[in-house]
Amino acid sequence: MYKKGCVLDPQTFNIVYNKYQRYFTYSDSLAEEIVGGHLSNVQTLLQQTVPMTFNRRDSLLLSAINPGNLNVLKYLLDSGLFNNESLWKNQTHEAMKKIVKLPPSSILFLLDTRNKFPTKLVKMIRSRAQSYVNEIVSHGNQQLIDELMIKKGLELTR
Repeated sequence: MYKKGCVLDPQTFNIVYNKYQRYFTYSDSLAEEIVGGHLSNVQTLLQQTVPMTFNRRDSLLLSAINPGNLNVLKYLLDSGLFNNESLWKNQTHEAMKKIVKLPPSSILFLLDTRNKFPTKLVKMIRSRAQSYVNEIVSHGNQQLIDELMIKKGLELTR
């Protein structure tokens, strides 16, 4: 029933899930919902234990780094179900490649302390930003450039 490529809006998902939970056995359903960005669907599948428990591999954190999905990333990081450090230790390059491709507003959202992303993730973004100067500057967003490229009062040399 629930198969590859079937990402549903939250209302439809809940109706189908509540009636046909026993068919939610496609192993990549959780990964696809994470990419789809529907937080309530992700929460439901993470809590599911019958008919199966979905694999909670750490690479799912990387899948959540997409525009519009940062609330899903935040939930996964806060859930305690993943080894968060894998994102800034084992998957640093892959994570940064995805982060610098995000819209400037999304990157700034990650960096904003009010959003309470893990300090180590924010530090990783800030410390690695110098390796992605072209990508960051190409956004043309002065606030993002100031936030990531200017250190201790020294301006980026052009």
